[in-house]
Order: sequence, then C-alpha cells, then structure tokens
Amino acid sequence: MVAGPATDPVLLVADAGASLALWPEPLISALAAHRPVLCYDHRDTGRSRTSAPADPGRHGLYASADPGRHRLPASADPGRHGLHASADPGPFALSTAADPGARPDVGLRTVAPDPDVGPDPDLDTGPPAYGVATLAADALAVLDAYDVARAHVLGWGMGGLVAQLLLLDHPARLASATLVATRPLRTPGAPALPGPPTALRRLWAELDDPRDREGELAWRVAHDRLLHGAALPFDAAAFRARHERAMAHAGTEEPVTAHTHLAVPSRGAELASVTVPTLVIEAPADPVYPPPAAAVLAAALARARSVAIPGLGHVAGDQTAERLAKIMLDHTMSIPTSA
Repeated sequence: MVAGPATDPVLLVADAGASLALWPEPLISALAAHRPVLCYDHRDTGRSRTSAPADPGRHGLYASADPGRHRLPASADPGRHGLHASADPGPFALSTAADPGARPDVGLRTVAPDPDVGPDPDLDTGPPAYGVATLAADALAVLDAYDVARAHVLGWGMGGLVAQLLLLDHPARLASATLVATRPLRTPGAPALPGPPTALRRLWAELDDPRDREGELAWRVAHDRLLHGAALPFDAAAFRARHERAMAHAGTEEPVTAHTHLAVPSRGAELASVTVPTLVIEAPADPVYPPPAAAVLAAALARARSVAIPGLGHVAGDQTAERLAKIMLDHTMSIPTSA
C-alpha cells in the first residue's frame, strides 16, 4: 500500500493479464498525494499463483455475504507484500490467488464466456477456468486483508467489469467507482457493440507463440502501440520499461494466457440500480472497447457521469495517466471519508 493522507484508499483493478507492475507510476504517485493507493496482482499474473476453481455450486462471489470467506491466505501478509514507494520490484507483490488448498473459498459461478474480454477466444476453446466474478471476489479479498471497509475503486478494461460486479454486489464497500476504457456488462438482447480491429485480433493470436525475452518485449511493445492508438504520441521506450519492470516483478517473461477466455455474468440490466457515485472515463482511441462503449455504459448506469480524455486509448502514457488521476481525484473530493 502506498500511504496517503485520506482514510478511504484507492483500489486499482487492472486489465486482463496485467500485474500491479504495469500501472503507470505517475498515476499512482498523483493519487497517493491525496489518498492511500492499493493495487495487487490478478490471479495468474505477477506473483500470484494459479489456483484451481472451487466447486461452482458452493463458492464464488455470490455464494456468501460473509467477508471472512474471501480473505487472503495467511501467506499473503499485508504488512509484507503491499505495494511500496520503491523502484525495487522486489516488494511489489500482493498475491491474491494462492494455493487452492489455502484458499478454498474463491471459486466461480457458471456463466457464459464473453468473447470480448481479453485476447481472441480462439486462443482457448475450452471452458474458462474461472471468470470475472472470481476476480471480483479476489478484489474484495484484498480489501478484507487490509481491513478496508470502503474504497474508491478504479477499474481499467476488464477491471472495469470487475468493478461493475462490486457495484452490484458490494456497494457498501465502494465509496466511488471510476471505470476506464471498458464497457457495460452484457445485457441479453442488447445490440452488440463494435469489437477490436483485425490487426489487434491477429496480434492476440500470437500471444502464446514461443519467444525469447527480447522477442517477448518487442511483442508487448507492439501490442501496446496498437492498444494506445494513434491519436497521441506513443513512447515506446517508456512502455518497454513498464514491461521490463513487470518481468522483473514476476520473475519470468512468459506471457499471461489465463485471461484469454473469461466468463462474465450477463447482468447489464442491473446497472441502472447502482447509486454509488460512478464516473465513466471515455477513451475515444480505445481499439478494444471503441465508442460508443463508454456512452452505453454511462447510460446503463443511469446516475453515472461521463468524461472523455481526448486521445486516450486502451493503455495510457504517463502524461495521460496524470490527467486521469486528476479527474478521478476531482470525482472523489466531495465524497465524505469513512469514520
């Protein structure tokens, strides 16, 4: 946890396949000047280990209201594994998906796979090992582990879908939500939104091709270039440095493939009931969830406010990340902190 002066922290929920080391450092620094910042590794990223799904009939985000059932295993000591203000990648780990024997209470709910989450689903034609609901349970477990009663949540990409489930199922735990470069949970019968372009899908099809470290870095930078879009200058060296940091954090250059085929509940119709103050950040240059995804999400939430960041794509350069932090902080300023 990066310390900050206010009570309610900001919980950062990353995109598919992203560990905590990929968050832009200027975003964390700008937020931490006003609030504590908490971020973590999604399961199967960074230093989180793969966990087998539990019995879907007994476990999952919707199976229990008891927060104790979603706590981290004892091995994930918040005092030892939080994100620290340090350039050393060593302390940057909070594992949220540990040995399944130590964490039996996080499983999945049986739902339809969503073809729009993560890389092309053709990479994995089998049933998903877990879904976005499981990742929402992980996010809740992080709050429980740090004894955080209420947090401001920033969900990016797939993390925005995770945040929507938290808004629906645990609104009392959220002081506010900021949803960036994402789309609404699917509503059966609703018109389909535009999908990623062919060039991006072709690159996704190469995700698990064998590559050495330099080849993997080159692939990731090329991927980020497409995700970034052409509206703003792309700093290839800065994005390469992020991925070098992520590799050092994880201890491997192997790509993350576990999020290529995730299950997402079709609960979009429920979003109109959300009363938690929610801000939708429109990313006009986002190739993954291109317009009108943000507008449809804001309309589905009914009470949400929408702000566009000109030129923002599915990933952000440092200056754009700083601008996002300011917008989010402005959004949260009028919300009273917890006692």
